[in-house]
Amino acid sequence: MHRMNKSIGIVTKSLGVGGAEKQSLLLARSLKKKYPVLVIVQGKAKSSDVKNLRFAEEEKIDYVFLKGSFFRRAWQLQRIIRKNNIKIVFTYLPIDNLLTGVVSYFTRIEFIGGVRNCTLPPLKKLLIKILHHTTMKYLLFNNQIGKEQLVSEGFSPKKSIVITNFPNTSIPPPRHRKPSETIKIITVSRYNANKDYLTSLRAIRFLLDNFKLRTKLKYFAVGWGPLEDQLRSWIRELELEPYTELVRMPKSVDPYLEDADIYLCSSILEGFSNSIMEALGHSLPVIATDVGDNKYMVRDGHNGFITKPGAFQVMAAKLNELIEDPVKRTEFGIKGYELLNSEFSTTKIENQYISLIDSIK
Repeated sequence: MHRMNKSIGIVTKSLGVGGAEKQSLLLARSLKKKYPVLVIVQGKAKSSDVKNLRFAEEEKIDYVFLKGSFFRRAWQLQRIIRKNNIKIVFTYLPIDNLLTGVVSYFTRIEFIGGVRNCTLPPLKKLLIKILHHTTMKYLLFNNQIGKEQLVSEGFSPKKSIVITNFPNTSIPPPRHRKPSETIKIITVSRYNANKDYLTSLRAIRFLLDNFKLRTKLKYFAVGWGPLEDQLRSWIRELELEPYTELVRMPKSVDPYLEDADIYLCSSILEGFSNSIMEALGHSLPVIATDVGDNKYMVRDGHNGFITKPGAFQVMAAKLNELIEDPVKRTEFGIKGYELLNSEFSTTKIENQYISLIDSIK
């Protein structure tokens, strides 16, 4: 039964491709079990991702698009809040924080803002800090490192809460992979500077040149982004064409994760990695850099290895260790799967949101 005094709004920049956009829909799916929920979209309908629209339709999530300039969208938002008797509004991104913060001055909503990165540019940080100390009821972080950093810079610890991301998809059963002739290493992320694909490629090159591999090797870079041409150039320069495949925006990453043996993350900047979470859900051992909350998801020597950013030689050695030991790959994969289900399950995240909502009088 809906608790009618706690109608929920979720303001999101768009329904396009992106982590915050997907998390907004996943939050709506969870909360609508107990509360009336409306997703309020700032971006244009035509920029929406087909998969997100299909998800909203299948899950019967109500959503509405705002139109026009910032001030026109603010006017529309306050009307929607009043019409739907919305009491609490969640946001994830700076532009959504700003719009909701302005509107909260003229409505009686409880505004719960969001930060999804472990670092913020100075102007965005200043904006969110002002909102945090004025209109926000709470500020939600999806990563512990980000919270610790901003609290050290003057954000209120009492108003700062960590709730990690929802898993993007339903978690398949745990998998015990059989040794194969070709070891498949996979990275799923955008092709941008923060993901530092060059380190991953150098690790593959170093692995091939310095370790006597007894199996064939294939590296899959699954994603999209502005550095695609640069990535192809690096592959050519490092002579990795026979060992590397770029998979651009597949309909689903699940088949590639199911077929892989090792997940590799060489990022120099992360918050809470959805891609690592998906890798754990597919019972994959993970090698990841010590950035963001990676160390909470990948426990060194337990379900994978943690390396320093840029340390491609160390990364190559850890890859070799897993390649040479199929038993360890399986053990790490199962332990990662168990960690995901105990620490980052949909049910646990959902209950954290419900407890937060119910604590607001």
